Amino acid sequence: MHAKISSTYHYNEAIRTLNNAWWADKFLMIISIGWLIYKSVNFLDLAARPLELFVKANIVFEILLPSFPSPYLFYAAVATAITFCIILVIKPDLFLLRLILALLLIWINIPQWCYGKISHVSNVLLLAHLFSIFIPFKNKTNADNAIAINKLFTYLYAGIFFTYSLSGLWKVLGIGYKIIFKSGEIHWLHPQASLYNAVVSHRNYDLNLGSYEYIFRLYPLWIIGFIFILYVQVTCIVAAYRKPLLAWTGFFLIVFHMINTISFLIAFYTAPLVLMALFFPYHIFFKPENIIVTENTFSGKKLKAVYKRRYANEDEDIYYGYLAYRERKYDTKNFISGLYFMPGLKSVFTIIWNIETKIKGNEN
Repeated sequence: MHAKISSTYHYNEAIRTLNNAWWADKFLMIISIGWLIYKSVNFLDLAARPLELFVKANIVFEILLPSFPSPYLFYAAVATAITFCIILVIKPDLFLLRLILALLLIWINIPQWCYGKISHVSNVLLLAHLFSIFIPFKNKTNADNAIAINKLFTYLYAGIFFTYSLSGLWKVLGIGYKIIFKSGEIHWLHPQASLYNAVVSHRNYDLNLGSYEYIFRLYPLWIIGFIFILYVQVTCIVAAYRKPLLAWTGFFLIVFHMINTISFLIAFYTAPLVLMALFFPYHIFFKPENIIVTENTFSGKKLKAVYKRRYANEDEDIYYGYLAYRERKYDTKNFISGLYFMPGLKSVFTIIWNIETKIKGNEN
């Protein structure tokens, strides 16, 4: 047994999640208004293109947008969406408005998808709106149903992170395929992978790397960085079920997007803003009303470590081994403590401590 977790722990986690999500939803609406304004400007560029280039990618687009939209229709949709965003900032529990808004945002983005490819530039924003349709935003905590609603947020976060995990798994499979079947080709673990990708990306825009080339020749740094980001991508869906890890996972994914934008000119502007809005630790500044912890005790070392947390209502959590260290650190309210929840750390430390115990046993 690694832990005994009380219902109060789940309640406090749920209250913190709902508090964070309350503020996250408001910032998501604000970012969505900015996105809609950008789409209004971008529409002028799309409207200037020859109509022959406007090709629907599938039957769904054919039904929703039979032809390139008129400016009056498009801007009416944008104005309606902005109005709904403003209303939902003030009164977020309107299910019908959320449903219509999500569909409107998808419709507004369809013209961008009708020029040879369906890009995933705005997918995080659109998914956040789609999944939030099913969340009952009544107040900051919804204390009576906090644990049940917390599960809905778990599914929302899992849905968003799933896209990143799928992307990471695709990279793993691609690297494995090239190493096994096409060993002569460049893959992301190749020492010069970052340099090759940077050169190709810059040449697509008729740009030279110039004095920045030396950065891409720091091969070990790029390989280590890629492996870490790949680990974050593949495992990020775990953060949906380990709420203390949410902010760090969001931060690492934002860094991933920023590196892609700056180094390889793969521009993602909306995704980092949405990730910041969704996973910022608002509870640091807007503290929820948790059931307070009245007593903490820690004893033992390594595998025999035990940490107990007692609440004002006499409930108690008990953790053993690595989890004892993790929860003690987490209760210090140190933001760094979220890193202790990263997948695999418990297994690594448990293996190391088991090896140490066997070595000491053999010496005795």
